[in-house]
Amino acid sequence: MYGRAYSTIVCLVKADALGKKVSEVDLSGMNPSARRALLAHEGETELGQLLMKTEAEILRIPGFGRKSLFELQEALERIGSTSTDSC
Repeated sequence: MYGRAYSTIVCLVKADALGKKVSEVDLSGMNPSARRALLAHEGETELGQLLMKTEAEILRIPGFGRKSLFELQEALERIGSTSTDSC
């Protein structure tokens, strides 16, 4: 698996970002086709709702694979806090 486990990423995201729609979050570090696939399926979903999904559920998005999941994790880390004390 790439990088950190998806479940630990949930703890990094700032509380004020959880209510944002996925389409409002900076996903510029992701591969353009993976970003389009995610936005097509989850663009109107709140980030908090997306984070409640399992890796398996996210990987079921057509055009979204393990590398895309890793890129999503990195994007979430960038908008997250630098501390994991809340977990």
